[in-house]
Amino acid sequence: MSILSIAYEYYKRNMSVIPVDYQSKQPSGKWKEFQKRAATLPEIDVWFDNDEPHNIGIVTGYRGLVVIDFDDIGAYVTWLAWAGKNEMAAHVAAATYRVRTARGVHVYIRLPQATRTRSLQEHKIDIKAGGGYVLAPPSVHPDGTSYTSPDSLAPIVFVETLSTILPAAILVPNHSKGPASTKGPTKGPTKGAPPNYRDPWQAAAEAPAINEGVVQEIKARFRIEALLPGSLKTGEHYYLARCPFHDDHNPSFWVDTEQQICGCYAGCTGKPLDVINLYARMYDITNHEAILALAGQL
Repeated sequence: MSILSIAYEYYKRNMSVIPVDYQSKQPSGKWKEFQKRAATLPEIDVWFDNDEPHNIGIVTGYRGLVVIDFDDIGAYVTWLAWAGKNEMAAHVAAATYRVRTARGVHVYIRLPQATRTRSLQEHKIDIKAGGGYVLAPPSVHPDGTSYTSPDSLAPIVFVETLSTILPAAILVPNHSKGPASTKGPTKGPTKGAPPNYRDPWQAAAEAPAINEGVVQEIKARFRIEALLPGSLKTGEHYYLARCPFHDDHNPSFWVDTEQQICGCYAGCTGKPLDVINLYARMYDITNHEAILALAGQL
């Protein structure tokens, strides 16, 4: 199958395709606009319908596409062992589209909403999402290794949050430190902190019970504006910040510090978020998991 035909197949799967220099990770031209739209078939023809060899790049973040990049096989095997104990993660591990890379494995999923590219270096995992791209088969890595897939027709599985397929604790960096509190420096986890937040790869047998008192204490202690450094004051209790959910060059994320709610003027948030909702969205975990993480900082 020609490189052009393969690029067409990615296009048919609602992926945003870009040309990348052969045996390189360098895009062949400007590509930022393809974070918001997919290239047209005529554009793809111009890029790939010639004798010049190219790699194929897939833009992440477009239509919720996220690629979990396991930097080596050891990290991937560790995830497989954890996923086997979690029904949805096990389904993703078995069914979704995967790519063998030069050092590890790419696992493709789709999320319902925007998220950002970030590195989980301690676990040798990168989350490739908004603002990023990955090489796709049959691209050739700079070291000469070809990208391959064990099943080129595998679906890309839709999941509600990243914490469906990864432990919530590894998605929250420095989870021993919460956002700034209204009562002085934030304390680390107490002795009663959830055990699954101490060992991210060990699933807890039962999630700790959450009562309304804990929720209210979290909302009283932790401030939304502390999660959005660099916010600009625009009124008595209103601030603007760069949205953490899209490539925001002009601050479009509003914060009401009196009501402790926030949202994105560009539409990244369907309704106003409180500090728990925001924390959950920022780290791609559920509201329940956000409460557990923040409760450990009280």
